[in-house]
Amino acid sequence: MTRDELMETRKWLKRYRNMKQELAARTKNYDEFVQEIYNPLCSPKLDGMPRGSTTTDQTAATVEQIHKEYGEILKLLERKMEALRDAIKEIEDTIGQLDADERCVLYHRYILGIYWANLPAYINYDERQCRRIEKRALKKVWEKHVQQCPTWIW
Repeated sequence: MTRDELMETRKWLKRYRNMKQELAARTKNYDEFVQEIYNPLCSPKLDGMPRGSTTTDQTAATVEQIHKEYGEILKLLERKMEALRDAIKEIEDTIGQLDADERCVLYHRYILGIYWANLPAYINYDERQCRRIEKRALKKVWEKHVQQCPTWIW
């Protein structure tokens, strides 16, 4: 495994925490956007109250107009969030397929973001052994996943 391949694999795994933060931010933004569209006055929902059933009803006409105006924007936001969820799940699944030691090192290092100096306290190996395990795991990740899917590079 070349140094470039090793660095590319690390870069791919390091994106995990950024993607999680971006997904949380996008989800919050989406929820606020939907709240602003459908309930701009922040009035309480009165479930159980009679609702209009035809498009001649003013409420139904307003909702249809909102769907026409903002439907594409909402779909675009949903697609972006789904793409992030898929990328996050791909990294989690990739790490989950490794041996126990390899999975433990990559999980602590890339998912939790533990520094090398602190890693031995979590997994009971010294730092040098952790680095060897990480290198072996990165080689497997490269061969099974990153090498086959060059579209992961954003």
